[in-house]
Amino acid sequence: MKAVIAPLLALTLAVGLSGCITVQLPQSDPNPTPSSQGDVVASPTELIDCDDQPLVLNTAGSYTLDDDCDAVTLEGTDITVTADEIDTLVIRGDRVVVTADDIDDVSLDGNDNTLTLGDADRITIAGDRNAFTGSEFDSVSIQGNDNVITAERVQGLDDSGDRNQVAGL
Repeated sequence: MKAVIAPLLALTLAVGLSGCITVQLPQSDPNPTPSSQGDVVASPTELIDCDDQPLVLNTAGSYTLDDDCDAVTLEGTDITVTADEIDTLVIRGDRVVVTADDIDDVSLDGNDNTLTLGDADRITIAGDRNAFTGSEFDSVSIQGNDNVITAERVQGLDDSGDRNQVAGL
């Protein structure tokens, strides 16, 4: 009986180890639809007019905002945004790059993001390894670690993280 079980066990192991399992990962919707709150959802590489609507960008890619925007939320990774003015910018993701002239409020909850701004009224950082460059930041609050803030002028600073650097240009 042992002579029959050993080859059967060996065959089972060989088949089990040589096979592969394919897992179908969810794919993003190529035609995203706005949320029930009336948010505008856009596709990468298109020129976006905010039209006084909250804008949610959650697909990796490059976006150019054609108009001044009231509220922009970036959710996800590898998103690049170029804009003139944004009243409120919320970033919930990693490896996001933003270039803008003026942002009133920035709330960042993510890691390894890069923001190049002209002016910002309030910046709140709850993440690690983020970089902000600009001319004037009125208020900066940092709760993460290893962030770098470089500006000609930072008026108010609250740093409760570790190894953060705040310097003038």
